[in-house]
Amino acid sequence: PAVRREMIKVGRFWLAQGVDGFRLDATTQIYIDFASDVGSPRATSRNIAWWQQYDAALRKTDPRVFLLGEVPAVNEAQAAPYYAALDSVFDFPLAKVLLAAASSETSPDLGNYVRNAWRSFRQGANGRHRVVDSPFIGNHDRDRVIDQLRGDMSHMRMAAAMLLTLPSHPFVYYGEEIGMHGMKPDPSIREPMRWDRNPHQTGETWWEPAPDNAAPSLSVAAERADPLSLLNFYRRLIHWRIELPALRDGGIAPYPADGGALSAYTRADHAQRLLVIHNLSGTGREVSLPDTRFRTVIRRTRPDIRLVGRELTMPAYSTAILQ
Repeated sequence: PAVRREMIKVGRFWLAQGVDGFRLDATTQIYIDFASDVGSPRATSRNIAWWQQYDAALRKTDPRVFLLGEVPAVNEAQAAPYYAALDSVFDFPLAKVLLAAASSETSPDLGNYVRNAWRSFRQGANGRHRVVDSPFIGNHDRDRVIDQLRGDMSHMRMAAAMLLTLPSHPFVYYGEEIGMHGMKPDPSIREPMRWDRNPHQTGETWWEPAPDNAAPSLSVAAERADPLSLLNFYRRLIHWRIELPALRDGGIAPYPADGGALSAYTRADHAQRLLVIHNLSGTGREVSLPDTRFRTVIRRTRPDIRLVGRELTMPAYSTAILQ
């Protein structure tokens, strides 16, 4: 009890400094004493009870506090109970789905997958608050994304395109947006961010070497100057989210054009309805849209994406947003 009271004091202290919320590490491991406790209903129940106590105490200081939990679940059903105490959890199952889809060049039917996951999350929240998902593709406990994808930059771009056109609050692990490398053990996946071509430039973390990311071409400075770089690809997608309200705040639903190498889903809010289509493959595709609701390509990652009537031309490894 004394430890719990002290942790609540710590949280309230930082809220008083203007912090809006917390990313909570290892939220499933608070009451794990033995290996047999991992995933047990008893441990899960005790973990959630503590986070409910923590949440209730912090909301007395700031009713809008945002709590995001690291819940390394195997599936959404394992993560859902934590929505009874937290505003959001990192979506580990979805991360695996996105990387597998990019690697295999096969649609994971994201419209249905995400909608079903949200249904599970809402059940876990039990009306406590609106569901906020936190999708990602890379984090500090896994091999870097580009290495999981065996260095395939086209697959890297498609994984990012799916991530950044999904609902809720996507997270980007530092360096992912410039293609930083790194495989276990942990020091290799937590190397210093490469800002400049010269690792000894003022402002660089030069006292800690970065052997996996030593190439001068692998830096923010190098990629900023290249309009076709991975960094500028991420920036473009992030600006799409800023510019298109439905892409940022809307819901998600399946779309009949989805299947095979084509990942297709709609994003909609009260004022805007969008169709997102990814060609995950290295082969160009001709798509016959099943209806005429979406008449204009308003964002594209390739200039040769074209819509004529209901016929959409999608070059290899491309993303289009239609309105």
